[in-house]
Amino acid sequence: MLLCGVGLVAGGWIGGRLADGQLDKALLLTLALLCASLIAFCLLAARLPFALALMTLWGALAFALCMLLQTLAIRLAGDAAVQASAFNVGAFNLGNALGAWLAGILLSHGGVLEQTSLLAAGLAGLALPLASLALASAAKPNSACMRA
Repeated sequence: MLLCGVGLVAGGWIGGRLADGQLDKALLLTLALLCASLIAFCLLAARLPFALALMTLWGALAFALCMLLQTLAIRLAGDAAVQASAFNVGAFNLGNALGAWLAGILLSHGGVLEQTSLLAAGLAGLALPLASLALASAAKPNSACMRA
């Protein structure tokens, strides 16, 4: 857990730095790397050094993603930055609860613990095309996101 915490702190810093640069590319790359690291965790969790390294990486990528999404929400919100930030935090919590619920279903139907990281990778994989569509839509001047 300590290494995951180190990853979270590092990810917060890295995400903040990436958000100041090319936010869209950083967001998509972070999602892709998160997906890949979760698949790697399923495959390598039985080997302690790999499991520890991947937990640290997971923490860094997850928190970097949080910073990137929060920055994007605030940038798109215009005068409603506080509301967008609050909604975004609520969406994070809903996502956490949904992931735990789906993992519980997987485990209650005979799945093993390592498979939960594949489930998480699948959710991150689903987020990639959705994020691409959202970013493309937000970039259009007539986008509903930009009208407010």
